[in-house]
Amino acid sequence: RMWLKILDFENDRVEYKREKFDLGVLAEKTIVEWEKSATERGLKISFENDGHFPYNIFGDPEWIREVIINLVDNALKMTEKGFIKLKVEKLGVEKVQLSVSDSGVGISVDTMKHLFQKLEKGEEGWKKDVYGTGMGLYLSKKIIEEGHNGTIWAESKGENKGAIFFVKLDAV
Repeated sequence: RMWLKILDFENDRVEYKREKFDLGVLAEKTIVEWEKSATERGLKISFENDGHFPYNIFGDPEWIREVIINLVDNALKMTEKGFIKLKVEKLGVEKVQLSVSDSGVGISVDTMKHLFQKLEKGEEGWKKDVYGTGMGLYLSKKIIEEGHNGTIWAESKGENKGAIFFVKLDAV
């Protein structure tokens, strides 16, 4: 399924059904789907916001949901103990930011350089023998940057120090 999506992106066959929606509501509904899986693994998974409702953006909720799923799924794969936190906040009146943070394996400086490239699992993913195509972050970058004029990036203090993935979109 992932490969078909990538082919659609690379052949400019992606359609976005744009509408105004609340990113906070979508994120909170999406994280609920992961609670059982996280809890079974002994992880604390949570959702929070900064209380500045609503978090309205103009975009395609199905594609944005795909990005949230990719980020949370990666956090689950890379975190053996500790937490995963999904957060939505407003940055002034013009931007809405979503972040997924974890206490997982972190990201090395070398991996960070090419993290959002096609087929990139990062050395941390290979060390953990993580199941995945290495396409989720590549697809997420296309959805956010090309499809929604937003930005997506990651930060980590290094290996075994967790990671935070950020998505910044225009507020409406």
